[in-house]
Amino acid sequence: FDVCVHGLDPAEATNCANEIADTAPNLHIHGIDFFNPLMWPTIAGNVTPVMQTVPIFVSDFNTPGLLSTEGGCVSAFPGMVQYAIEDLEADAFAIVHSDTGPGLECFADTQERFANQLLDDRPGEFIWDGFPEASGDTTDNDAIVQNISEFFEGAENPVIGFGIQASDCNEILSALAGAGVEATIVASGACRDDSVLANPASAGVHFGGTDTIFERPDLWSPYETKYFDFRETSMDARPNQDAPKSSFMEVAHDVTMTVWLHMSLMEQGGG
Repeated sequence: FDVCVHGLDPAEATNCANEIADTAPNLHIHGIDFFNPLMWPTIAGNVTPVMQTVPIFVSDFNTPGLLSTEGGCVSAFPGMVQYAIEDLEADAFAIVHSDTGPGLECFADTQERFANQLLDDRPGEFIWDGFPEASGDTTDNDAIVQNISEFFEGAENPVIGFGIQASDCNEILSALAGAGVEATIVASGACRDDSVLANPASAGVHFGGTDTIFERPDLWSPYETKYFDFRETSMDARPNQDAPKSSFMEVAHDVTMTVWLHMSLMEQGGG
């Protein structure tokens, strides 16, 4: 079992891709990675199969040899847009999105496109706009909040959508609360981790997710109840207790267990 970890550096990502291809493993589990399009030409052509954790980019869906059990941006963000406009009936919808390569691609393909589609379907019912956020940079928070406040002037039911990572969600939540901005907030599953939920400003936020409804265990099947308890126990026993439990950690656990299950079945079948 080998692990290659890289930071937000395309050169490091390329090195990882080369290392994985040179190793030629029986299976590669690809973590949540912002450099997938850069890595697939090296990995996908040399390693079979590849199990993704969360697909983000267009190439994550149309590159041969990639497998995924999760939805990623392609389900999370259109769902967030539709929920804000059709279920919450927003008359002004502000989308805060990451001002990075992957963030801009996700915004253009899975947020902007669907918001405009709903705008065409429901003319005159709402307005919307996107607000780019520099990931990991707190210096732009006040400007983002001010711009959103001005955009919401005259709105009766303003809604803010978060298409950003957990640490940035925390920053913007606190900045909005500090400025006294009153709006319903809808956040993708990327925002849901223990550090965000511990923030008092997260009270009342609508969080997306890839699982069952956590607050309604009465709706769970016996399998869901058993697996949920098993996964919680596994994550509580994680070696790095400083890492907050998150929806991404849940997804990583699910993918790893899926791989373990199929490899066990293969072995039992004589493979």
